[in-house]
Amino acid sequence: MKDKVTESILPETVIKQKKKKALDKEDMLYFFFKVFAVIIIAIVLLRSIYGIEFVEGQNMYPSIKDGDVVVYFRINSQYQNNEVISFRKDVSNYIGRIVAQAGDIVEITEDGDLIVNGNVQQEEIYFDTYPDNASGITFPYVVDDGCVFVLGDYRTNAVDSRHFGQVSLKEINGKVISIIRRRGF
Repeated sequence: MKDKVTESILPETVIKQKKKKALDKEDMLYFFFKVFAVIIIAIVLLRSIYGIEFVEGQNMYPSIKDGDVVVYFRINSQYQNNEVISFRKDVSNYIGRIVAQAGDIVEITEDGDLIVNGNVQQEEIYFDTYPDNASGITFPYVVDDGCVFVLGDYRTNAVDSRHFGQVSLKEINGKVISIIRRRGF
């Protein structure tokens, strides 16, 4: 009698174990599908909403240094003065601070003062702002519609609107929202 009971239980146990193995495979496939979906969503977000840029050079020293990584927000249609942006000019990407908007009159004196619309700008920038006389940009400079005037924080050594003029809103990659210090990794 015991043999009949054992024989009838044995096939049920084997069937349950086979079903469990099949479920484990399905669970693993489902897990990998979820991971794949999360990776795809992250890539889409990073490519369409956010951007990442590795900073080269000292244009924004000391706030952003050579070797830092910046994260910028792409979906922005209006920018304010004093915001740090990533923008593309010719074939290079730059990081800079907006100092004037469309219609503003920018003057840079030989004494190192930045004047916007007749007001001397009181900034927390360590370096004086001097014009670049060799660039061909003349002051006072009127910023056109759909453009901004951008300066780097390292004013004595930065490549910015003093060299190549105003930056079109179409050339702006996005507003910098985070800085990651990657030196020393």
